[in-house]
Amino acid sequence: SRSFNSKQLDFNTASTLAIYCAAMISIKRSRTRVGLSLLVYTFSIVLYLQPITNDFRLINNPTPILDEIHLMPDKNLDIRVGEQASPISLVFTNDYWGRPMDSPSSHKSYRPLTILSLRSGHYLSKTLGWDYLFVQRLLNIIIHAVITQMVGRLSTCISVKEVGESHVVEIERIVTMLLFVLHPTHVETVVNAANRAHLLSLLFSVLSLDLSLNAFSVGMINIASMLSCETAIFYLPAMFLSWIYLDFINRKSSKSRSRSSSEREIFQETVFKLLPRIVFVSFTTFVYLSMRYFLKWISIPDGLIRPAENPFFDLEGKVRVMSFAYVLSVHVIKSLGLGLVDIVGFSHEYGFDCVEKISEWRDGRLMFPIVLFCLGFSLINKIRNYENFLRVLTFMAWMATLFPVSGLMKVGTFIADRIVIGSTVASSILWGRMIGIFLHRNHQVGMSNILTRGKRYLIRALLVRFVKYSIILLNLTFLWVRVQTRSSEWMYFDSLLESSLRSCPRSAKSHLEISKLYSGLVGSFNMSPTTKHRGVDLAVAKYHLETAESIDPLYCDIHFQFSQLSVLERKHDLQFEDRLT
Repeated sequence: SRSFNSKQLDFNTASTLAIYCAAMISIKRSRTRVGLSLLVYTFSIVLYLQPITNDFRLINNPTPILDEIHLMPDKNLDIRVGEQASPISLVFTNDYWGRPMDSPSSHKSYRPLTILSLRSGHYLSKTLGWDYLFVQRLLNIIIHAVITQMVGRLSTCISVKEVGESHVVEIERIVTMLLFVLHPTHVETVVNAANRAHLLSLLFSVLSLDLSLNAFSVGMINIASMLSCETAIFYLPAMFLSWIYLDFINRKSSKSRSRSSSEREIFQETVFKLLPRIVFVSFTTFVYLSMRYFLKWISIPDGLIRPAENPFFDLEGKVRVMSFAYVLSVHVIKSLGLGLVDIVGFSHEYGFDCVEKISEWRDGRLMFPIVLFCLGFSLINKIRNYENFLRVLTFMAWMATLFPVSGLMKVGTFIADRIVIGSTVASSILWGRMIGIFLHRNHQVGMSNILTRGKRYLIRALLVRFVKYSIILLNLTFLWVRVQTRSSEWMYFDSLLESSLRSCPRSAKSHLEISKLYSGLVGSFNMSPTTKHRGVDLAVAKYHLETAESIDPLYCDIHFQFSQLSVLERKHDLQFEDRLT
C-alpha cells in the first residue's frame, strides 16, 4: 500500500505540475498578446499624431481643410456648446451641415450621432483649453485606433478556427492590424475631422459582429451606425454574412471531433440561431428608412450634385454602365491594392475631367472591371463546400460596401478614399491571412527537422525566413512613409491641391484654388511652411487660372477670379468688366 500511495502521490504531483506549467504558458502568451495589442494601438495613434503636430500652428491654430470649415462652431451652431448653441432637438432635424433636412439646399446627410460626437469634442476642447480642430482630429485618430484593434480581434476569431496554431494566429492578427492602420486610403477619413461619420459607422458595424451580444443590443448598435452615417445601411449584408460565417466555423470546429453533423446541418443550425438577430436588425433598418421616406429626407435634389462631386451623375444608358463599372473597379483596386497598387492616384476630388467618361467598348480602362468580374466568377465557380462558399460570399459582401459608387443610385459621391474604408476590413484580413501562409508554409524550424536533416537545413530555413520577413517589413515601411506623406499633404491647402494636380492634372477646380492661394485672396495661413515664404505670386496665379480656363471655359468661378486678378494687377480695363459679367 505504501508503494501504491507513493505512485499515486507522484501521479498527482506530476498532474499538478503539468497544469501549473500549462497555466503559466497560457498567462505568458496572454501577456504577450496584450503587450503586442498595446504596441499596435500606440503605433496607430503615433502614426497619425505626428503629421497633425508637425507644425506649431497645427496644434494651436490649424486651418480648416475643405469640409471642415462647415463644421466649425462659429459656422455650424449644432456643434457649438454654451452660448449661441443650437438646442439638442435641432440636431435631430438638421442635416450634417446645419441645414434643415426638409430644406431644398440640404444634401440629406442625416448624421445626428456624429454631430453629438463633434459637440462633445467642442466641450472637451473648451474644458482642456485646446484648439477645437486639433481635438476633433485627435478623436478621429483614437477612434481609428480602436477600430484597428477590433479588426485584429475579428481576424483572430477567423484564424483560430481555421489555422489552430497559436503563433501563426498571432502573427496574422498583428499583420492584419498593421495593414489596416497603414492603408493609405484611410488618411482622408482620419486626419479630416469632417469625415468622422464614416469612422463612427464602421466602428458600430464592426462592434455588432460580436456573437455574444443579444439581438436587441445588436439592433441598437445598428441604429447607432445608421445615425452616424447614412451609408452604414450598405454594411448590413456584410454584417449578416459575417455572423453566419463566424458562427458556422465555431460550430464546425466544435463538432469536428465527433463528426456527427454534416456541413449542411451545421449551416441550418447556424441560420436558425441567428434568425432572430437578422430579423430584428432588418426591422430597425426598415423603421429608419420608413421614417426618412415619410419625412422626405431621402432624395438629394439634382441641383446640389455638382460636376466637382460627381461628373458622371447625368450619364445614361451604356455610357453610364461602362463609366461607373470603371469607377467601381477603381475603388476595389484601391482597397485590395493596399496603397501599393492604385490606377488613379490620390486626390481629394476627381471631378472636372480628372476621370473621363467611357463611351466605347474598346476603351482600355474597361479591362479592370472585366478582369475583376472574371476573377470573382471563377472563384465562386470553384467552391465545393459550405465553408468556402460562406468565406467568399462574406468577403464579397464587404466589398459591396462600395455600392454607393456603383452608379445604381443617386449620390453626390464619385471617387473618394473615405468610401473605401469599410471594404478594407476584408482586404486587410485577406492579406493578413495570405502573409501568414507565406511566412510559415513549408519552413517549420523544429528540433525533429534539425536532427533528421542537419545544420544545413537549419541555416537554409532561417535564411529563407529572414528574407520573407524582410520583404514584409519593407512593404510595411513603404506604406508607413506613404501614410505619413499623405497625412502631411492634408494639413495645408497648397500641398493638398498640388498633390491633387499630380493625380488629376486636368482638374480645373484645383487649378482655380491654387490660383486663389498665390493671388493672396485666401490668406497665406493656408500654405505650408515650405511655400509660405514665397508669398503672393501673381504670375503663378495667372498661369493656373489660364490652365483652368483652357480645361473648362464655362466654369463661371474662373471668370470671377480673372476679374479679381485684374484688380490686383491694377488693370481696370474692359477685360475686368467682361470677366465680371
